[in-house]
Amino acid sequence: MNPENASGYAVFIIGENKMRVSIRVSNHHANANKYLENFQNDFNLSIMVSKRYRKNTFQSHPEVTLTEYVYIGRQLEKVESPFSKIAIALAEFLKTGEYVDTTGVAKVNVSPEPTD
Repeated sequence: MNPENASGYAVFIIGENKMRVSIRVSNHHANANKYLENFQNDFNLSIMVSKRYRKNTFQSHPEVTLTEYVYIGRQLEKVESPFSKIAIALAEFLKTGEYVDTTGVAKVNVSPEPTD
């Protein structure tokens, strides 16, 4: 992942069906439009970690499958070993293709936006 930018991206091929996924780690919300330009994947996962609450600026796009888990410092302070839990969840995601928030404090943004 590129540590020179505010967001780091990596693309992986996982599972028996060779699903193409991207993982983004950042300190700000994702914009699904950027995935149209750079990441034509089966699934995109964004992990946002911020010291303090930020206004939700997540931007969805109807053609991009993206789920963003947002972790804020104050909530993470209540969790034992939060970064270890996030790392373990990421490792499981790479094995199974499913990310499960084991901290219990993440807020979730989804693209495309769900229809009721």
